Amino acid sequence: SGGTGNENTPVTCNLPTRLVVGQEARVVTDVLNIRSGMSTANSITVRMYNGDYFNITSGPNCYQGYNWYGASFINW
Repeated sequence: SGGTGNENTPVTCNLPTRLVVGQEARVVTDVLNIRSGMSTANSITVRMYNGDYFNITSGPNCYQGYNWYGASFINW
């Protein structure tokens, strides 16, 4: 239902992470897209920029080869 047809294909999240639930993090790239759900197909709800801070509220959750996190915003 609304999937890509690849839901049963295992995907490993080999990306290292330094993010920890309950800690503050800072954007260190030009633009970070915050999405409505764990998929690059989901809409971008917010764009954060280099130097913006946020709190990690959940994760990581591996989906489509990416580590996904929940976040709350600090300087908004």
